[in-house]
Amino acid sequence: MLFYITKLPYLPIKTDYSKILPELNSTDALELIDPKTGYLRQQGWGKYPNKWLYNPSMSKAWTWSKQFWNYYYIATDDYLVTMSHADIGMIRVSHINIRNIKNYTAEPFREIVVEDVNKIFVEIDTEKNGQGIYSTVTNEKLNMTFYKRPENNEGRIDISAKALLPTGEGSSGSHSDHGSSDIETEIKGSFRTSFAEYEGIATVSEVPDAFQNCDSLCSTKHVYTHKIQQKFIGNLTLNGKTILDCNETNNCLGLSDSGRGHFPSFAGISSIRWGWTSTIFKTDKHQIMIDLKYSDDNPNSSFDSVFVNGTMYKIDPMVKKQVDQDHWKWTKAENSNRYPNSLRLEFKREHHSFTEFNYYPGFLKHFIPFKVDFYCKFGYYSGELKIGQEQTIKFKNKFGFFEEFYSLG
Repeated sequence: MLFYITKLPYLPIKTDYSKILPELNSTDALELIDPKTGYLRQQGWGKYPNKWLYNPSMSKAWTWSKQFWNYYYIATDDYLVTMSHADIGMIRVSHINIRNIKNYTAEPFREIVVEDVNKIFVEIDTEKNGQGIYSTVTNEKLNMTFYKRPENNEGRIDISAKALLPTGEGSSGSHSDHGSSDIETEIKGSFRTSFAEYEGIATVSEVPDAFQNCDSLCSTKHVYTHKIQQKFIGNLTLNGKTILDCNETNNCLGLSDSGRGHFPSFAGISSIRWGWTSTIFKTDKHQIMIDLKYSDDNPNSSFDSVFVNGTMYKIDPMVKKQVDQDHWKWTKAENSNRYPNSLRLEFKREHHSFTEFNYYPGFLKHFIPFKVDFYCKFGYYSGELKIGQEQTIKFKNKFGFFEEFYSLG
C-alpha cells in the first residue's frame, strides 16, 4: 500500500574515528565488485586507483539507485571554471559555471545547467562511437563532452554553449522560471587533461540498506569515488574573450572528482548526505591541494588528505565549525592522532551560490518525494600545513569552496 510522505528528516552522520578502512594500494588490477554476489570484494582507500576496476552493472541494484558523476574544477588567479555531468538515478544533470574571482560584483557568474529528466540529452558511459567518450550533453544550450583515453590518466574536454541568462548578481541559466533573460552568453573551449604526475585519493565502500529481506530494490550501497589534481592545457572563451589560456609552460591547475555507485532508495525513506571541502593553489615553491570529506557511505573512517607537489599525505579527520555567518574553521577531531601531518584551516565566504531542486517521479509524485538540496559556498582559505616535522607551508586568501549535499528519496 502506497502512502503519502510530507517530509522526513535527514539522518545524522555518526562517525567513529577509532576505525579506519584499509589501504588498497596493490599494483595488480583489482576488480572491486564480485560478479557472482553483486557485492564489493573489498573496501578501502588508495593513492593509485588506475588499477581499480569498478563495473556498476555487476551490482544487483535498482536502476534508480545508480549514481554517476564527472566533475572538473579549473582555477587561476582570475577565474574559476567548474563543469560536470551527473546521473542521480531519476534525473541527469550537466553544467558549466564561470566565476570571476577578482571582480565578482562587476561580472556575475555565468552558469548553464541542463536538467535531463527524460535522459535524452545527457549520455553517460557511452562507448558506441569507439572514441572513448564517457559522458556528453547535447542540446540547444550546451554541448560538452568528456573523453577518456585508454591509458586512463589523460583525457579531453570539448565545450560549446550558447544561452540567454537572467540579469543580476549571480546570474544563472539553470532553470526556466527566472523570468526574462537578457544576457547572451557564448562559451567555447577545449582542454587536454592529465594526472599522470599526481597521486590521488580513491575510496570504495558499501553500506547495507535498512531493508534486509526484499528484492533488488533494496540493494547494498556501492560507492567508488576518486579525486585527483589535474594539469589542464587548452583555452576557454566567454563571449569571445579568452578567460583561460593554459599551455605547456603555464598550464592551469585543477582537479577532477569522479564517482560511480549505487545508493539504496526505496519509497523516499533512504537519505544521502555528504560534505566536501576543496581548494587547489600555487605558492612560490609548491602546488597544494586540500581535500576534506564526510559522507553517509563512510561512517567508520575519514579520507581527509592534503597534496603537496602531487604527493598525497593523510591527515587526521577534520571537523568543520561555523564561527559566524561568513566564517568557518576546521579543527582536528578529538581522540584522533594517527598521522604526523596536520592542517590549520579557516574560510571566509565572499562568493555565494545556492541550488535546490525537487523532483518527483512521474505518476508517483503524490506518494514518493525525491528532493535534493545542494549548498556550495565560495571564498578564501587561509591556514598552515605541516608535513611531518620537516616542512611547514603557510598560505593566505586562496580561493576555494565547500559544499553540502542532501538528498531524500
